Amino acid sequence: MRVIRLFSLAALLLGKLMVLIPQGLYVRNNGVKAFAEQLRLLQIEPEIIQELSRTYKELGQIKSWYSQSKS
Repeated sequence: MRVIRLFSLAALLLGKLMVLIPQGLYVRNNGVKAFAEQLRLLQIEPEIIQELSRTYKELGQIKSWYSQSKS
């Protein structure tokens, strides 16, 4: 009985992750676009906006947090 419950909980978790991960990526991309738009309103050079937007996007990546904590 415990095995069936374990598998059902695992399936539920995977289902939620399949919904939340794409949604999180969508929200993050919208945040990066809004950040870049605000920088454009400040009349910052496009090259600088591109670099700042790339850095802003990298801040949301968990992999970058993990690799920095190891060093």
